[in-house]
Amino acid sequence: MSLSNSQGTEQLHPPKREEKQQDPQVQFSMRIKLTIILVSLTLISMGIMAVSIINTTRTALIDAANQNLVSTAKQISTKIHSYVTTNLASLQAEAQLPNFQQFISATLPSEYYLQNLKDSLTTLKNKDPYILSYSLLDAEGNVLADTRTWDPSTIPAFLGTAEEVQRNLKNKTGTGLPWISPISFENEQGVLYLSAPIQDMNGNPAGLLIARYDIAAFQDIVKQNNDLAGTGSYGVLYSQIYDNYIILAHGSSPDLIAKSVVPYSDTRMRELLKKRLIPNLPAEELSLNIPHFITNLEDAIREPYFTFTEEDSVNQVAVIQIQIKDKQWLLAFYQPQETFLAPIAEQTTLAILLAIIIGGLASLAAYLVARNFIAPISYLADIAQKVGQGDLNVRAEVKTHDEIGMLAQTFNTTTEQLQRTLETLEQNVAKRTENLARRAVQIRTASEVARDVTTIRDKSLLLTRVTQLIADRFGFYHAGIFLLNETGSHAVLQAANSEGGARMLARGHSLPVGEAGLVGYTAAVGEARIALDVGQDAVFFDNPDLPKTRSEIALPLIIENNVIGVLDVQSQEPGAFSKEDIEIIQVLADQVAIALDNAQLLEQSQNALVELEDLYGEHIRG
Repeated sequence: MSLSNSQGTEQLHPPKREEKQQDPQVQFSMRIKLTIILVSLTLISMGIMAVSIINTTRTALIDAANQNLVSTAKQISTKIHSYVTTNLASLQAEAQLPNFQQFISATLPSEYYLQNLKDSLTTLKNKDPYILSYSLLDAEGNVLADTRTWDPSTIPAFLGTAEEVQRNLKNKTGTGLPWISPISFENEQGVLYLSAPIQDMNGNPAGLLIARYDIAAFQDIVKQNNDLAGTGSYGVLYSQIYDNYIILAHGSSPDLIAKSVVPYSDTRMRELLKKRLIPNLPAEELSLNIPHFITNLEDAIREPYFTFTEEDSVNQVAVIQIQIKDKQWLLAFYQPQETFLAPIAEQTTLAILLAIIIGGLASLAAYLVARNFIAPISYLADIAQKVGQGDLNVRAEVKTHDEIGMLAQTFNTTTEQLQRTLETLEQNVAKRTENLARRAVQIRTASEVARDVTTIRDKSLLLTRVTQLIADRFGFYHAGIFLLNETGSHAVLQAANSEGGARMLARGHSLPVGEAGLVGYTAAVGEARIALDVGQDAVFFDNPDLPKTRSEIALPLIIENNVIGVLDVQSQEPGAFSKEDIEIIQVLADQVAIALDNAQLLEQSQNALVELEDLYGEHIRG
């Protein structure tokens, strides 16, 4: 409708006398109605957009937090698994020391043997502050030597452990296999027994070498990684006991260690106390009594993420299983939602502020329109409704230069400001989300190398990929993988990332097993070996294809106690390998060995399938 014609002018500017005769209540009611409509439309549209943005951001933040928690839990579970398996492997190697075999084979050991044995056990115990004791037992479980006392006769057979532990130790003596005990509690202290068989001079099973570990080692690993997945994050290590779970380590509340998730029945408690699987404490001190948490832990394989409310805190939780031989533990990593959802509070405050500003502007516009013009309001109302529905590109057409025209222009300006504000808000949300995702990627990088090698089944591609990953991620000069030939006499280079490695591959480079050099030694002995400045040690290294090497580490690839190859890593820097590098590369070497074994099994299965198909075809044709 045109606002410049005479009829429109008469309607928009009625005489004052007629205005006085109109019912002011009707005019006021109309202003109220128009104001309510415009303000409501504006606030509702703002609210819908704000809720949508907040929900989208919340979902993105929770997804990023879940990935963070899972990545961190995997990293810590790898450390725990490595700690146990590495110490068990060390114990097996220590059990082969000649002084143990000589002592256990001697009919009447001399004072010299006793002193030498005591010194050896003490040295082994002192290598780790969490080792409580080292003990040497004969085949009947009698204690021959123990770091806790000079008189081992005061210690009961099989160290006085629970009956079930004694049966397992006795069984392992005969089988010649290493063993990891369940977590036991001695005087309210949690301990873990590792045992390895000892053979006499004739190679017959003759006893056990046992190390007692304080489970505070797991508490230390978990606590050191607090806040790794973000502010306020912490881990909790659980062990399953029948249909219950007991806490072995707690990054936030160490006083909860040894408490179960739900209470035990009286019968079950007596059984567990007899087996020493729980500390001898009053029943009310042994349980957290949170039965709904049991379901979350039991569903960890199917759904590793869940939300758990603890007192006044809502936590996001991720659970990872740790399988060490026949022992299964769970590592749960927690993070309070209030820490990673903090950007939501800022966005809510901004949305409320914007709603107040826009609501005020809309109220002012509605009041001015209702007071001066009734007819043009329908036009502007239509425009406002389109804006309220989310079409921020629409603009009101300015047809006059009076107050109505100014109002239309003001409405356009407001819409533009709203559009710019929303665009800025969306950009800020996208930027925050991107930062969170980047942070998650950085945390996952530490575990990505180990994950990648388990997904490749082709042996050649796997070996090449591993050497490339080690060089790219760790920045080492050379990485190579050797596999033993069929006779086991030589370690043959199968993959390498460096130019020198490529030349060695081209000429079929191999090293004699057991001769000088780190690779030959490791292939023969099955133990990792490191040289921190091999450039000055010709015994370890003298290869013209890799002249810049100053540090080298060789780690065995072992499957079922058999060495199948060696992972060789070299650096141009002296002393290049840190403790963390060695731990990660060792874990990687274990993963490579498993992946190689899986690839070989897959290849054997495929070959068998082809043979069966050929036989079946011949049978059909016959």
